[in-house]
Amino acid sequence: MARRRDDDDELDRDDEEAIDEIEDVESEEPEEPEAPRPKAKNTVLTILLALFNLLAAGTFGYLLFMDYQVRREWENRCVWNVLQGSGLPLAAEEDPSLASESRPVMKLSGEQIKQVFDSRKETKKTSEPFLAVNEPLPIRITPTMMKSDWLRKEHFEGDTPVATLEEEVDRQKSATENRIRDVAKEFVTKYKDDNAKKAVIREILLPMAWSVENIRNLDDVLTGKIKINLTTDALLEETIQRRILADILVPLNLFRPAALENFSVEKVAAVTVDAQTRSAKFAANVDDLYAQLGKRFEQSKAATFNADVHYGKLWLDAIGGEGTDANKLHSVEKRQQISFLLFTVSQARIPKTAGPDNYVVPNAMRRAEKVVGLNEFSMAALNYADMLRDLRNVVETAIQEDRDGAIAKNKAGEVLTTGGYVWRYLNLVENAKKIDFDVDFARKRYAELAAQSAQLDVEVKDRAAHYTSLQNDLVARKEATKKVLEQLQKRQQEIFQAQIVLSGASEENARLESMIRDLEIAAARGARP
Repeated sequence: MARRRDDDDELDRDDEEAIDEIEDVESEEPEEPEAPRPKAKNTVLTILLALFNLLAAGTFGYLLFMDYQVRREWENRCVWNVLQGSGLPLAAEEDPSLASESRPVMKLSGEQIKQVFDSRKETKKTSEPFLAVNEPLPIRITPTMMKSDWLRKEHFEGDTPVATLEEEVDRQKSATENRIRDVAKEFVTKYKDDNAKKAVIREILLPMAWSVENIRNLDDVLTGKIKINLTTDALLEETIQRRILADILVPLNLFRPAALENFSVEKVAAVTVDAQTRSAKFAANVDDLYAQLGKRFEQSKAATFNADVHYGKLWLDAIGGEGTDANKLHSVEKRQQISFLLFTVSQARIPKTAGPDNYVVPNAMRRAEKVVGLNEFSMAALNYADMLRDLRNVVETAIQEDRDGAIAKNKAGEVLTTGGYVWRYLNLVENAKKIDFDVDFARKRYAELAAQSAQLDVEVKDRAAHYTSLQNDLVARKEATKKVLEQLQKRQQEIFQAQIVLSGASEENARLESMIRDLEIAAARGARP
């Protein structure tokens, strides 16, 4: 084996030496001169083809870009078509949640589908029936799927886009508070006269009064009998803020009641009076009302219930403390609270301002509809209407109890009444009713006499006009009679003159007749033989 390896090595060396000798011989041969290279030349056809290639490449790139844009727009429209019904996702909805899995199913009858199909211009009407649809929507949008391309201002009424409901709550929280303060400051500038400002304060503040005593105290403050540590402008500005905050907090308090041991929202217009100094101040500070509204915003996106805005101590005692599972805020409750909160904020209006621009937060309702989705928006609208009906019942009950007193049971089980305003001032009320009846009767009698007086005035005017007409007619007839008499006298003069002339002519005729007779007699005598 070793010898064969040595023989192979010797053969390899011999081959290498032979190759080297051949290369040396080839290198010694004379080199032939290279042929000249042809010159480059671009024909017209080549140039045209190059230009056409460039145009084709540009056109292809443009079409590719347009296709990309259309696909992005289609994707955006599809996503927002889903979000229009379901709304933006919660931050915790990366995984399926109870809210996303319990949405209403899509129910469409065959007639509805056929009607929509036949209404399309690009399709032909068909007589074939369509199957009904009754199934859940399988599409679910998660927070990570919310691309920046999808978050356009056009989908959010021209305002800041958000990817989740929690982001919208944070945005609306600061925007609402700032907007309420700005609206109140702007409202004050509309009125220059202090009396006009006090009239507006009275008109807005008194309907929010807690009791009859509260109304009297407010009236004393506005008439100057009781001092308050606020100027007229500051009082008007704070009144506007309290009115708007009450319009937001009261429905929220009926939908999810706050701590039952605290009535700061209900006593939004209540004032406490110091009997010694005869000075007053609001029982609930306006900053506390803003804090209450802030807690509502924070509660809607929190992981657990906040007892301050959810039944208070009664809630904690019922569930056994804050650390229990019952205190957790699940996705369905979150969506309901966020939807109702955003819808309620969108309904707040500027007091004493008419027209479509009197909303405190412009376009808030349209934005809420797109953010929370049509399903939750519709439920929030229905719940809001229910809260307004409940509020009306609360007001009616308060009026009834104020008039007749509240009925309650004491510890012994006896039914008692607190004695309302009517019972405390029954005689005054009866006298007031009698006076009201007498005044009403007098007003009716006065109205009847006024009607009779008006009728007599019409008759007097008619008779006066008739008398004037007759008088004018009599004067005209007297003038006509005078002219006739003058003409008659003139004719009588003419007749008298004619009679004088006629009388002279008669005498002359008699004389001439006598002369004629004499001449006839004389002629007769002379003619006799």
